[in-house]
Amino acid sequence: MDLLEGTRTDPSARELLGRLAGPIEHGDRDAARLVLDDIEAVALDGAHDDEATIVAWRDELDLVVRRLAAADTDPVAGYVIGRMEGIDHELGRQETRLLGRRAADRDKRERTGLRARVLAALAEPARPAMIAERIGCDPSQASRAIRELVATEQVITVPAPGDDRRARWYQRADVAADAA
Repeated sequence: MDLLEGTRTDPSARELLGRLAGPIEHGDRDAARLVLDDIEAVALDGAHDDEATIVAWRDELDLVVRRLAAADTDPVAGYVIGRMEGIDHELGRQETRLLGRRAADRDKRERTGLRARVLAALAEPARPAMIAERIGCDPSQASRAIRELVATEQVITVPAPGDDRRARWYQRADVAADAA
C-alpha cells in the first residue's frame, strides 16, 4: 500500500509517513503507535512558526487519512486515522495561533504608524475629524489614536479657538507647552 503516491512531502516526512504502511498491512498496532509518535513529534515540533510547514503536513495527513478511510478494513487503520486526525487538529491549533500572532503584530504596526501620523498632524490644535481628513483615515481611527496619545500624555486637550464648541480640540503636548 503506497500511502504517499503523488505527494509532495519533504524526504523526512515522506519517510516517516511511508513507515506506516508496514504496520498497517501487518495489523501491528504497537508498531503503528511508535511510528505515529515519531510523526507527531516531527510534525508538531517543526511547525510552530512556519505556516507553509503546517499546511504541508496537514495536506499530507489528510491525504493519508482519506486513502486509509477508503481502504479501512482493519482496526489498526482506524487507530491510525484517529491519531492522524488528532495530529491534524493540533496542527490546526498551531496554525490559528500563528495567524493570530501575525495579525496582532500587523495591527500593532498599523496602529503605531497611524499614531505617528496623528501626532505629526497635531502640531497645531485640531479636532479628531480634521485630523482624519488631513491624514486620510477613518474618523474613528483618528479618535482612537488621539485617545491612546492622550493616555501616554503626548497629546493634550486644548481650548477651542474662537467660539468653536463642536468638539474637543487636541494638540501635541510639547508644542502646547512651548506656546504657553
